[in-house]
Amino acid sequence: MLAERQLSYYDCGGHLSGFSGEFSSPNYPSYYPSNARCIWEIQVEYNSYVYVQFDHIALEPNSNCNHDFIEIYERQPNASTLLGRICTGSYEIFTSNSNRMTVVFSSDGSYQNTGFHASYYTVFIDYYHCGGYLSGSSGTFSSPNYPSYYPSNARCIWEIQVQYNGYVHVQFDHVSYTSTLLGRICTGGYQAFTSYSNRMMVVFLSDGSYQNTGFHASYYTFFRGKNNYFSSSGTFQSPFYPGNYPNNADCVWEIEAVSNYRFTKCLCLFPRTEGGTCQYDYIEIYDGPLYTSPLLGKICYGSYLTYTSSSNLMTVRFHSDSSITKRGFRAAYYTIPADQNTSKFMFNTELRFSADNLHTK
Repeated sequence: MLAERQLSYYDCGGHLSGFSGEFSSPNYPSYYPSNARCIWEIQVEYNSYVYVQFDHIALEPNSNCNHDFIEIYERQPNASTLLGRICTGSYEIFTSNSNRMTVVFSSDGSYQNTGFHASYYTVFIDYYHCGGYLSGSSGTFSSPNYPSYYPSNARCIWEIQVQYNGYVHVQFDHVSYTSTLLGRICTGGYQAFTSYSNRMMVVFLSDGSYQNTGFHASYYTFFRGKNNYFSSSGTFQSPFYPGNYPNNADCVWEIEAVSNYRFTKCLCLFPRTEGGTCQYDYIEIYDGPLYTSPLLGKICYGSYLTYTSSSNLMTVRFHSDSSITKRGFRAAYYTIPADQNTSKFMFNTELRFSADNLHTK
């Protein structure tokens, strides 16, 4: 009896009934309290399922999940099927067989961690099944019968998974009535979404009334992170150049020359990014390591802009936000000896690089 009172000392949870939503452990992303018992009862429309995805789980480490854990029930605890008990990992997914699901979080009196964050949404019961599993580095997919009309009462689920250190970038080049997990869309074209891991799920739903031509989409593998260059010259560019770069990109290039070559030059051709004030999408050039070195420049438009470092290291960072995407940039770099007469060398080399290496395809 005492143990039961301690377990329920910290009450939390709630009733969730919207089409979609989010929930998390108490104080997330800070540490959850001891002796917590949180119960979320999720109930969606009568003719639909509940879909729950855990994008972060960090509880007390234990292979059997005996101390702090999350339980997922088909309907209610002790009155329905246990779909799973988890205490570690991320991107765990559960789908109910009815319009109700219950999630229970329990912690004991010893160890605390940052807990979990989850999202849920409604998946309608359907009569037309479609979708599939996509695992290549790139590909295309579309609504059933595209470009003809899609059927009524369709539920299509595409699970896209690329290599573990990549991100999924999906671009819809035509949309007439569909929806996605990262964003809900029903019209327009050239809408793009980038995942936060190497997995993404795209869900298409139609009801029993109106039909249209649907959608067509492409997906690519996108790498977010740092690239190191050690050769004496070369080129680099924004993702998918000369096509539009993706949303939420954060690319870093470290360009390093040998020790007796003191100057590194970066020449950028036609940077085309969102906005003219460089608040949204931009390129930063650092005179050495990222953030700890002087900022040589921050640009988002122009052409044939040149920068020279004072050492054998230069860092270039490209950032894009979550809204508008454009063509981006292409750049070349090269190194010169520390005792080289830079003015004449730079002028001659700039002409050669702009003609040979930076010509737009």
